[in-house]
Amino acid sequence: MKIPAKYDRRLFLKQLGLGAALLPMLETEWAKADAGAPMRFMSFVVTNGMPVNNFFPTGAGTSFTMAGTCSLLEPVRSKVTFVQGLQFRTLIDVPFSTAGHHDFGGILTGMPVLEYSDPRSVCIAGGPSIDQHIVAELRKKNPNEGRPLLVQYLPGRTPQTSWTGARAPQTSESDLYRLYDTLFMQSGSSGGTAVGQEKLGKLRAARRSMLDVVGGDIARFARNLGRDDQERVNNHLTSFREIEKTFGAVVVDGGSYTPPRLTQTFSSTDVKDMPKYMDALVKLVTAAFASNVTRALNFTFGDSLGDSLSYPHLGFPRNPGISIYDGGSGVDHGEAHNNTKTHFEARKWLLGEFAKLVSSLDSVKVDANGKSILDNSVLYLTPHMATGGSHDVGRGIDMPTLYAGSLGGYLSTGRYVKLSGGRQAHNRLFHSFFKGMNIDAAGFDNMRYGGELLECKA
Repeated sequence: MKIPAKYDRRLFLKQLGLGAALLPMLETEWAKADAGAPMRFMSFVVTNGMPVNNFFPTGAGTSFTMAGTCSLLEPVRSKVTFVQGLQFRTLIDVPFSTAGHHDFGGILTGMPVLEYSDPRSVCIAGGPSIDQHIVAELRKKNPNEGRPLLVQYLPGRTPQTSWTGARAPQTSESDLYRLYDTLFMQSGSSGGTAVGQEKLGKLRAARRSMLDVVGGDIARFARNLGRDDQERVNNHLTSFREIEKTFGAVVVDGGSYTPPRLTQTFSSTDVKDMPKYMDALVKLVTAAFASNVTRALNFTFGDSLGDSLSYPHLGFPRNPGISIYDGGSGVDHGEAHNNTKTHFEARKWLLGEFAKLVSSLDSVKVDANGKSILDNSVLYLTPHMATGGSHDVGRGIDMPTLYAGSLGGYLSTGRYVKLSGGRQAHNRLFHSFFKGMNIDAAGFDNMRYGGELLECKA
């Protein structure tokens, strides 16, 4: 089907001189040609494990009671599903031991790792990670599909969770201000390149707030759309204004625009600003998905040891000497090893941040039937080991796993799924995601561990 000129977003954006991030994905004429709304995937990787004995619910099916670690997920319980009985077979089916911290190369990939050495911080993936595989498959249909968005908070050491293939790690961004610039201030269409910093500063100053300059044009454009699409445009403009405020992009002095990088309201590297960082991340992820900048996002909280992490906002200052590795640069690693109250409270808080992300994505409606971004997405949360003290990757302890979102109704939500017949490869859950997104899984793991988990299908 040929898209009518009045709906040609590329032409519209070209005339404005703005990036494709400025408009939401308007499922009008072109959405009908694609036979459905776009589906999105996000991974949320947590370092140093979970308090497993206080993670999985009690009960079964839709009748379950949240454990204390997950109590802040209660407001979104109908949107999440716990899956018990998974293991990282990509780290187990190898002729060497992988029971340690430096396993980032195997937790999102489909093939067994090629190398592993805990002391040398080496873990080499044997194939692509799920985020990269999804986008590679989407690009077969649309060469202009956006790249996976890779974010890592306080990365410290170098191991990465995203890989385009065997021995091909991809570097994540940790500075949310740089990421904001890249996503929302680039020139040209979605396939364009970001302008240089000097030119970018001049461009920002000339435009003031993007919304102040082009708001009228967008409003006129929206009048060509139906009522539901008009409402989505207005919601998008409101959310974009909020993200500008979060990143210090405020409108002052009659409309002059202050560049975000010059007015940072939080630091991406100071643990005292961790709550502000996570709040900004929630807004950034929501804006990125709403604007169709990307359909796959990979977020990693901390590095493989987590020694850069402490939680002063929870009353847990840095604790010299508690780390068994480097003299106590943070509390996360040592407290996870000892399974202390600090570890419990830190994970409870982090799962609360995940709940905020779920709520934020669920608040943005994307179609006339009232479905939200979350309804057309799946958010996969996992630590990179079962518990910090055990270093187990599913050999003897079930990997703490949950997901949120239903991928358009394909996945069940609001459930506690306990798998039977022995622990299953986590790849099988990924195959469920592939099915819901209509993604060909053949190049991911060659079906070596079987297909989707039917227990998670709606």
